[in-house]
Amino acid sequence: MPSTSITILGSTSHPSGGTTTTVYGDKHKADGYYGFTDGLHTVAFYLTGFVGQVGIQGTLAKTPGDNDWADLTLTGPTTDYNDSTGGTTRVSAYNFTGNFTYIRAWVEFDSTDTSGTGVISKVLYNY
Repeated sequence: MPSTSITILGSTSHPSGGTTTTVYGDKHKADGYYGFTDGLHTVAFYLTGFVGQVGIQGTLAKTPGDNDWADLTLTGPTTDYNDSTGGTTRVSAYNFTGNFTYIRAWVEFDSTDTSGTGVISKVLYNY
């Protein structure tokens, strides 16, 4: 099957520097929704001056509510970018496996980003 690539979280800035704030992206259809059984997924976080943590959540629910999401284990580099020297600027790619119906990205902006300048440029999802 050819892979599909979509942006699941657009440019997102620290909403209030000096506080720890978690931002959740919208839900996006995943392999399980379409009946695909390989369960292979890749996601890339585009970070600029970012201080905090990144992650992906998945669900098996057809119409997920707030309590239907689970944090997924990502294979790749660290997901913890709590760097007190000005933040991390890089593209970090991860793999995960599962037949989820929906996935969504989350980012936690750390309180040590007192200027609020850390940015997630985008989160790109391939399935």
